[in-house]
Amino acid sequence: MLVVGIILALSLPVAYIRNGVTRKNMFKGVFIGMSCMVGALSIVVQILYGLTIWIFGNAFGQSNDLSQIYHNQFLALLLIFFLLCVIYFAIGWLIGLAFSRYGFFPGMFSIALSIVLVGLSEFFWNSYMKLPRQLDLLMRWLTDTQILFVTGLVGSVAILVLLIVLLRVIAGRMPIKP
Repeated sequence: MLVVGIILALSLPVAYIRNGVTRKNMFKGVFIGMSCMVGALSIVVQILYGLTIWIFGNAFGQSNDLSQIYHNQFLALLLIFFLLCVIYFAIGWLIGLAFSRYGFFPGMFSIALSIVLVGLSEFFWNSYMKLPRQLDLLMRWLTDTQILFVTGLVGSVAILVLLIVLLRVIAGRMPIKP
């Protein structure tokens, strides 16, 4: 998804603007199309995951912590996969737009920012957050997997909103060369 985002950022704006599509409509269209593509990909991956469990048993393909925690929760895995794919696409789009609009050094800065954002999203999904004492008392009724899911969901949505705002600002005033 990262490579798809980079390629689309370099090729799509020129093609859309040449045909009279506004930047705002292009931005919406790319995100809606990408969300549909990632949704279909997520469903296919979950079907294949279910088939491998059905054919090979429960121990096949259990390589990371998330698949062990959310083993029989297909909707949670579907949402996690969807959010992470959308984040990776948006990060790729950010890298491509930064290179095409600002040049080499700001593009390299966007790669550094992307590494930080990928690290944050992986941190939210792969580790438990240490909650402050007041929140720990309020959230004592939640199980550990629910805390992991809530923090991962909130963190991923926050990263995605930040990326959408950055992309909208960069793409909004981007000069298009015919």
